[in-house]
Amino acid sequence: MDADVGLLQEVRAIPTDVIDQVEIGTREHWDSHVWNSDWHKDRYPNLCDRWPMVVKLSDRVEIEWFKQVSPVSETKCDEFAVSGIGTVAAARIVPEKGKPFLAVSNVCALD
Repeated sequence: MDADVGLLQEVRAIPTDVIDQVEIGTREHWDSHVWNSDWHKDRYPNLCDRWPMVVKLSDRVEIEWFKQVSPVSETKCDEFAVSGIGTVAAARIVPEKGKPFLAVSNVCALD
């Protein structure tokens, strides 16, 4: 497809036959279990097992993945405040040519 960036939804795992062709960033970018402590256990015993992701598909772009944080009054330059952690993945895309832009992938269903 010659795409530079992919916005994936409800990803459980990148298939092993293509994992070496994509860059997914750190777990803090997409895995809600990294940020969620025990707050969800009584509410959602099966917190998301699938996540949205922004993935790098070519060397024509650089990607700066945002870490998800709870809504607070101030975020750091590498953070993205969301009310439902694990429901959104965001990244700054820096193409070789052209202007940087934000890409956001959204979706995660709770059981």
